[in-house]
Amino acid sequence: MEKNKSSFNFEEADKFIKNSFSDFYGCQCGYLNTPKHQIVAKYDETVIFTGATITPFMPRLISGIDYPGLFLIQPCLRTNNVKSAYDENHIPEYMSYFTMCGTLYSPRKKKEKINDA
Repeated sequence: MEKNKSSFNFEEADKFIKNSFSDFYGCQCGYLNTPKHQIVAKYDETVIFTGATITPFMPRLISGIDYPGLFLIQPCLRTNNVKSAYDENHIPEYMSYFTMCGTLYSPRKKKEKINDA
């Protein structure tokens, strides 16, 4: 049986999405690029893994300090039933590794930033 080969290139699509997101929010909208964080969230004791872009943004979000528009392209890991992840007799309900693009901006600039999105 011959495998169905797709012409879709995931690496090129990944680069295109990341570059387009960076160009739009960084160059066109003037947001600041926030460096990605480690997948093991040692910087946040409330979570084990970085599961979304909000995790690295959280300290700025809860600080109450006004901040400029920020954007981030972040590797993420989400798990459910992580305690049984290595049990070969149990199929975890949910585990995924992916890259998430996200933005954060001051609530005072809400109307302006909604137009960016």
